[in-house]
Amino acid sequence: MNKLFDIFEQTSDAVFGIDKQGYVHFWNTACNSLLGYSSPQVKGRHCSSLLCGRDLHDRKFCSHNCPVPKQRSEKARSHDFDLIVRQSNGNRVMVNINAYFTPASLAQKSGNISVFFSLRRVSCQRLIRRLANTSCAVDNNDFATKNLTSRESGILRLASEGNRTRDIAGQLCISQSTVRNHFKNIYKKLRVHSRAEAIGYAIRHDLI
Repeated sequence: MNKLFDIFEQTSDAVFGIDKQGYVHFWNTACNSLLGYSSPQVKGRHCSSLLCGRDLHDRKFCSHNCPVPKQRSEKARSHDFDLIVRQSNGNRVMVNINAYFTPASLAQKSGNISVFFSLRRVSCQRLIRRLANTSCAVDNNDFATKNLTSRESGILRLASEGNRTRDIAGQLCISQSTVRNHFKNIYKKLRVHSRAEAIGYAIRHDLI
C-alpha cells in the first residue's frame, strides 16, 4: 500500500477508489465499518453494484454508465451530493459523498484509480436542511485561496504526497504539535473535518 493509500486508510471517513470503468481498487477500513463489506469482498467489483445508490426522491442513481469516473481530472467539476446507499445486510443509510479526482501529478501513486470517494453519514440536522431546501452549498474556493498561509499550503502539499505528521514536522523543522495546530486551522478555513477532506478539497481547487 503506497503513502497516498496510507492517508485514506488512516482517516475516519469512509473512502474508496475506482478506475475509469467504475471498478473498486481501494476500500478503507472505515468503508467496511459503514457499509459492512471488507476490502477483499469489494475489490474488482463495480461500485454501482455495491452502493445501489438512490437519490432523496428514491430514484435510481448508481449504474454501470455513471459518467463520473470517466471525467478527466483537470476538467472535472467538484462533486458533492447526498445518496441513500445499501449496506451489506440490506439496510439503507444516507450519506454525503465527495468525489476527489486524481490529478496527473499523483497518477503513479494511485495506480489505476481515477477518482476517490469519501462517504459520511448525513445527520438529522443536515437531512432536514436538505429536504427543506433552506441552505445552499457555497463554493469557498476564493475564501480558502486568500486565507491559507504559505506554510499551511506547504503542509497540505506535503500531506498530499503521503507524508505523515512526523515526516512533515521533520522536513519543516517544526514540532508535531505545531503541524497538528496548522491542520486545525486548515480544517477551519476550508470548512472540512479531516485530513483526507482537506487534501481532496485542495486538489479539486488547485490550492497545492
